[in-house]
Amino acid sequence: HTHTHTQMISWNIAHIARLVAAQEGARTIIFTGSFMHDNIVSQRKFAAAFRYWSAGDSQALFMKHEGYVGALGALAMSTLLREEHSRR
Repeated sequence: HTHTHTQMISWNIAHIARLVAAQEGARTIIFTGSFMHDNIVSQRKFAAAFRYWSAGDSQALFMKHEGYVGALGALAMSTLLREEHSRR
């Protein structure tokens, strides 16, 4: 049952991620998260489902050191907010 649950969770995450990516016009999604960390089976299931729902038009990538991505995102966002604030 564990394999079935892993597949179901991976497909659901991939489907939601694909819908959000399509809404935002993104063709590549970089996935970070502890569920996929060192979980090759989930990464393969996720990538296959993502390709399927995008009809091969998009791809999923997985970070090797995803722990740093949150910090980089926070830094980028703070820079954008500062720039936006300085324009006002």
